[in-house]
Amino acid sequence: MFPIIKSGDIITVNPFDTDSISVGDIIFIESENRYFAHRLIRKVHLNGALEFITRGDHLPCPDQPVIPSQVLGKVVMLERNGKTIRLEGTAAKLMGYLITKTPSYLLFKVMFFCMRCRRFISSFFRAMP
Repeated sequence: MFPIIKSGDIITVNPFDTDSISVGDIIFIESENRYFAHRLIRKVHLNGALEFITRGDHLPCPDQPVIPSQVLGKVVMLERNGKTIRLEGTAAKLMGYLITKTPSYLLFKVMFFCMRCRRFISSFFRAMP
């Protein structure tokens, strides 16, 4: 789930209800004895059964559909370098929604550009007397 979740981050997963998770949320999944957190990009009903379509933020293609029994919970918070990052607020929801609607290659170009601008601006202000 790079760049949102990085190696070494500690995630907090809460139990979920199928009605409480929405497109853009990060869900924790067990599939074929593997555990991973991916972003929900779509809820679909096939033959009367609910399935979730997920994708890692850094991946170009969606995963195989998962059923609600494979979802262990919703990722609500992560801890990185002693700092807590909440993933349930309005800004996080908006960012998650935009990530699901933006092609991943374009998203990372924009994020990289923003990080470069932020570094430039902060170095500019540090250099001022």
